[in-house]
Amino acid sequence: MRLLIVLLIVLLIVLYAQNVMASSCTAPKKLQQVSINEDNLVIAVMRVNNRPVADSIDLYAHDGTFFVAISQLGFLLDLPWHFDIDNHQFYSAYDNSDSTDKLCDFDISLESTGTSRGYWYTDDFDTYIDVLTLSHLFVGEVNFNEKLQQLNFTSVEADLGLKKNKHLQINTFFNEPNVDVYPIVQDAYRLFSHPIVNYRVTASTQRLNGRTNTRYQTNLNANLDLMGLASEYRFIHGSNYTANFAKFSKNIISSNSQDTLLGNLQTIDERAIKYEFGDITSLGDELVSSTKQMLGLHVYSHSQNQRRNFSSIQIEETVLPGWRAVLFRNGQFVAEQTADENNLIVFSQVATFIGINRFSIHLYGPQGQEEYRQKVVHVGQSQLQNQQMDFSLSFGDANKTLFNNSNSESAHYDKNLRATMAYGLNENLTAEVQWNEFVGLDPANSAQAPELSEVNTKPTRFLSTSFDYTKWSSLFRASYVHSNSYVSENGAQDAGQALFLGVNSNIGNSVTGNLSLKYLNDFESDKHSSTRGLRQELKLRLRGKVDFPFKMGLGFNFSEQRFKDMAVRRLMSVNSSQQIIGGTLSNTLQYNEQGESSKLSHSMFLSHNIGAWQVSHNLSWLPIDGQRIERYSMNLRWPQQATTFNETRLSYSSSDNARLKLAHQLSWRTDYFNLQVGGSIDNKGHWNAQIGISGSLYQTGSKYNYRFDKVKGNSARQIEAVAFIDNDRDGKLSDSDEPLSGIKFLGAADWRKQSTQSNGTTKLFTMSDYQAVSVDETSLEDPFLLPSDAKKIVASHAGGINRVYFPLLPVNDIEGSVVALKNGKEKGLLGLTVRLHQIDGELSWETSTQSDGYYFFTHIPPGKYKLLIDHEHLSRLGLQQEQEITVTASELGDIISVDTIALIEQNLIAKG
Repeated sequence: MRLLIVLLIVLLIVLYAQNVMASSCTAPKKLQQVSINEDNLVIAVMRVNNRPVADSIDLYAHDGTFFVAISQLGFLLDLPWHFDIDNHQFYSAYDNSDSTDKLCDFDISLESTGTSRGYWYTDDFDTYIDVLTLSHLFVGEVNFNEKLQQLNFTSVEADLGLKKNKHLQINTFFNEPNVDVYPIVQDAYRLFSHPIVNYRVTASTQRLNGRTNTRYQTNLNANLDLMGLASEYRFIHGSNYTANFAKFSKNIISSNSQDTLLGNLQTIDERAIKYEFGDITSLGDELVSSTKQMLGLHVYSHSQNQRRNFSSIQIEETVLPGWRAVLFRNGQFVAEQTADENNLIVFSQVATFIGINRFSIHLYGPQGQEEYRQKVVHVGQSQLQNQQMDFSLSFGDANKTLFNNSNSESAHYDKNLRATMAYGLNENLTAEVQWNEFVGLDPANSAQAPELSEVNTKPTRFLSTSFDYTKWSSLFRASYVHSNSYVSENGAQDAGQALFLGVNSNIGNSVTGNLSLKYLNDFESDKHSSTRGLRQELKLRLRGKVDFPFKMGLGFNFSEQRFKDMAVRRLMSVNSSQQIIGGTLSNTLQYNEQGESSKLSHSMFLSHNIGAWQVSHNLSWLPIDGQRIERYSMNLRWPQQATTFNETRLSYSSSDNARLKLAHQLSWRTDYFNLQVGGSIDNKGHWNAQIGISGSLYQTGSKYNYRFDKVKGNSARQIEAVAFIDNDRDGKLSDSDEPLSGIKFLGAADWRKQSTQSNGTTKLFTMSDYQAVSVDETSLEDPFLLPSDAKKIVASHAGGINRVYFPLLPVNDIEGSVVALKNGKEKGLLGLTVRLHQIDGELSWETSTQSDGYYFFTHIPPGKYKLLIDHEHLSRLGLQQEQEITVTASELGDIISVDTIALIEQNLIAKG
């Protein structure tokens, strides 16, 4: 049976294709001339190594094979093949430095009679060789697919057909992909913009320990512009808890760049001065400060995560309760988190490695919402700014918020002042100095040491000196910190010191890692409290990828901590992450040892799609200690319906009183809000029933017209896109210009139902800091209108509104044909380069003729142009253009047909 299947496959190949194979260079020494019937012309598509090279090429069928024009083929493949018609020779002239060293070097005689393994044919315009011979010259296979009318070449030379446009790959960790450059529309801050409000209001009834109680909760996130500042407000109100958070910020662009690479959207704000105040997040460092929220002010001249990211960062996203986030770094799973009571999802101590760390965050909402956000963090290159200075100044109180006057998560210090200055000494070395001053450090803030409260009011100061050095695809950091006072147990004040040494490096081609050492000598700070008594810390982290037995990412972590009064603690973990069909699988095996106690645990995360269902599992268990399951959860997202969505969650925890819990939520979607009904029950009989609504509130454009809508997302911002005919061609909307209605824009899937109104404007929602926007040309009723910019990058911030203009200009299409005249015959030529050059300007275009000599230029602005044929190519063919052709492109836009350009033999012109 298996043999029969093989025979059938072979038969199909024979029926649909003709194959000629040559495993080595066996070029014939002579070719025999034959006569062919020119009526057997076949126009085929040409492909080389499975890449399209020509839309059409002339073939002549003859005696079971095909003949192809050598001059056309050599031109398309950029091969140095030459003819000496006078001496009847066809030969190659490869340079030793050519990448075509795998091809056949040949010198073939063209004979009129005799027997040979190859054939040739000539007419008044070209010389043709059969594909049997070409298979030997290419050292590969020539295949003609009759069904698809394709001539396919396969060769041992991989670059065959790429011509001179080689796609080079530079092996560097900081290299972004080569992409087009587009103009940036810089971020705009308004005196006031109506807020985009995302809200959720719920009421729940709970039966617990024989008692029934009812609770209400309101969650609200609002973003807007106020007094020219980006403003964010979070409000949380429950039965026994109320919290308000507000933050104001602004970016002052200091870069002169007005263009960006499309593949670099997440990092184009690096050189900007920024400030923020209110309830801000204070980022930590390796020795002195920890990352936390405080009431304060922060002014800095760089992206926060671009400098203080030697080995880890913190990632925050603002969402409503019930949202779940899955974090990936360079395609590898990192962690899963759910929203906390403050409407935040926080990933702490996320490891970063040398080069580009591309973090993608997949957010899943309780009503079926799915959002995708991205953050790109560079480690190494962006740390170093040759002869440039970065600064940072912040101060605040970690025990207060703007409205509540006390932070629910109290810190063990009250106030902090921090000033940082970094300067690039050269392209490899950056020096940094940092000053920290704290009030309220432990233990004086602790109830266990009330006698030190007076000491606690005195500030504790830290002076840090750091150096960053990059070399050999590695980043090295050394930091030394001196503290002016250390409060010991007996109340004495002594100096303390700390040292940090680290390297973040590439190891080989597929492994990155970082190694860090800390030494603390009577040192206490916010990062290292005196209650822990840490003396030394060693950390090693490795990340890499393997392709066998299947593709997956691997990681290894090791840490060792030595304390003053506690046993040594060691932690070691090995993890793997791989993309499976429709999902992700991650496994982590961790060993934790401290003193005489040790623990081996295994955790697994699995998320996959089964048809339209999405299932995620999160398991943590002890493989040795009785094989006990510590935690397990399964989240099942049902198939999306037009108006409903269901989500079911089963969870188990060995440490809870009620270990097993089953919850379900049903959501109805309306045009104005989402209605949620849900409940849960555990193995103790405790139950909870909940009802709520959620949605967004924003202004639609009219002065007092607000719209209730489905949740837009907590990072939503608006783009006002304006389309108009630019009659005065100044790129600006003026009285003489004509706004266009019905124009649609590309950039996000949910824009497809939106189009410009009579004033030429529409509002588009986006979640991205930098959004690519382009006109959907299919929505243009006039085919001869074209946007002056194919695409623009619009910078915006959450709650902001930025306007982008798309002037449209009339354009023309220009078409014609180029033919050769010989001995009273006329024939179109394939592959001729035709150039269109502006007479009174610098604009130019280039195209190639098809097999019948046809050429076509599109989107040509009004003006006068010259049509030129490539002179070098004409010289090889012994042809010349009789006269220069000029073309006038219409001011209104049109299709312009140019008279046929006739090429004649050069000797005829000389005789004339």
